[in-house]
Amino acid sequence: MKNLLVTLVLCITAVASGFAQEESEQEFDVKTTTPKVEMQNEDMQKTKLDASKKEQQDELAMLNKEEKKAAKELKDAKKAEKIKKKEAKRKEKDKKKKEKAKKAAEKEVKRKEKLAKNISKRKGSIAKNETKLRKLKSKLDIDKSKGKLSPIDELKINQKISKLDLSIAKEKAKVVKLENMND
Repeated sequence: MKNLLVTLVLCITAVASGFAQEESEQEFDVKTTTPKVEMQNEDMQKTKLDASKKEQQDELAMLNKEEKKAAKELKDAKKAEKIKKKEAKRKEKDKKKKEKAKKAAEKEVKRKEKLAKNISKRKGSIAKNETKLRKLKSKLDIDKSKGKLSPIDELKINQKISKLDLSIAKEKAKVVKLENMND
């Protein structure tokens, strides 16, 4: 399209320059030029103006198309960047969730281990207190049968026995409570 316009303009300018040479050769007086020639000159000028206007409009149209295309590409690039950012955020969020779940699982394992250790300690304490209780009862029985104990000593041993019974009962209650927490 541009080539056609350019050749048209060149042809018109060549024709116009040919007319200009003929006019200079004929040495027309400005006043004596015919209205037909004046109209032709005006028409040529109008076609030149129209051709240049059309060229400018075509260039503007091409520029507008290029600008629109560039704007669309920029918009698409921004959308793609937003999508990438959202994807990265989602991946980071998933990663944090996994880490949090892993920490929670590790914490739960530690808690269960601690409970198991605490239960075993309590059971050991119960067993130790039961052996003490048995020894005290056997000592009380043996010393009673031999008659070595005074009523005050007997009362002290009975208090120790009741104290151990009470501590054993408390320990057993704590063990039951801990075992229920473990489940």
